[in-house]
Amino acid sequence: AEPVMLQALRLTPGAEKAIVEPMERSCKIYESLGTAHAAHQAAAAHYQLALYFSRVWTCQRDESKTREKLAAAFKHFGLAHQYFFRSVYGNEPTFVVLSLDFSNLYSAVSGEECLSKALACCLDCRQAFSPT
Repeated sequence: AEPVMLQALRLTPGAEKAIVEPMERSCKIYESLGTAHAAHQAAAAHYQLALYFSRVWTCQRDESKTREKLAAAFKHFGLAHQYFFRSVYGNEPTFVVLSLDFSNLYSAVSGEECLSKALACCLDCRQAFSPT
């Protein structure tokens, strides 16, 4: 039998859609507005999606779903990181936690390239502690 924890993390397609679709819709709406505040909100929504996909990618039933969820996690982390890297000042705590979460995802994937990227994410945190 499958562990209860894995069963709890594996959502039905309908339940997952109910989580993901509104968040993706909000990203598109915020991005279409073109304001600084909306860009911040879009990045925050991408971060939430990244966190969601980074939690569920290991609980999939088949390799194609695993790859799909992992790719989505990397995509959303990348979009959030891109915004917060450019706007680190005033967002230091978010940037540091996001960078460490992104690093954690890279370190969960095998290979020297992913380990290098995980370290680079950690090193990006230096910017949050540098004088402006």
